[in-house]
Amino acid sequence: MNVFVQGRQYKIDEIKESGHSTISIKKDEITLNTHDFRIESTLTFRDGKKNSGFYYSDISGMPNSEYTIEVYDSTSVIK
Repeated sequence: MNVFVQGRQYKIDEIKESGHSTISIKKDEITLNTHDFRIESTLTFRDGKKNSGFYYSDISGMPNSEYTIEVYDSTSVIK
């Protein structure tokens, strides 16, 4: 899975079914601004199916300290 935070790519090599992976991102690794913030995820399953999701905030450029990406069959939900 690839996770993009403000355009910077982070890789998660493996997510097990009914499992989880955690990544830590330092705020000084990403470019923040004063007006928006975006997280995107892309995943390709072994059978070739694609999955993606995104979180976007237009209220503030400051991210929360933690987000969860829930992966479903054809989409992901970031909250």
